[in-house]
Amino acid sequence: MTRPLQDLPDQALLDYIFAQLNERMAPYPEEPLEGHLRGLSQLPRGLHAMATTCALDANVAVSGLAWHFAQWPDPRFTAETLTGLRELDAEPLAHTVEAGWRLVRPYLNDLHLASQESPDAFDGWYRDSPLAELLAPLDDDLRHVLSPQKHGIYHLWLAYARKHPDRLS
Repeated sequence: MTRPLQDLPDQALLDYIFAQLNERMAPYPEEPLEGHLRGLSQLPRGLHAMATTCALDANVAVSGLAWHFAQWPDPRFTAETLTGLRELDAEPLAHTVEAGWRLVRPYLNDLHLASQESPDAFDGWYRDSPLAELLAPLDDDLRHVLSPQKHGIYHLWLAYARKHPDRLS
């Protein structure tokens, strides 16, 4: 008899989630964003939420919301991320990301271009922009909730998977 998902230890449950995501999010031949969005649309709602929030966690850890939006500048992906956060019962995080998106929008083209040039070009542009000061409190809030001591976004994934194991398959 297989052990119920909600009874698995944290690492085993995360291993299961990542195996499901890796299996179901096969690369698509079209443009990366289009393929990613297509893959997301085929996931069960719990895995969908996890797949849309993974990039946020990694990007906030690296360099904050500005870097996240520079890497994912399409409003459709932001909408997917917000939906994912809300599915994970993380409304305060969704509110913070949404506020960041509103602040970033006027700078998005420059932000994206600088990030495509190089990480150093991005850092130089961002440090000298008014956006850095605007996003600082939001980044602080996100880093507090998504801290490595709390296992980043994964603590939300684990709680969700234990509460809604039926939404992972």
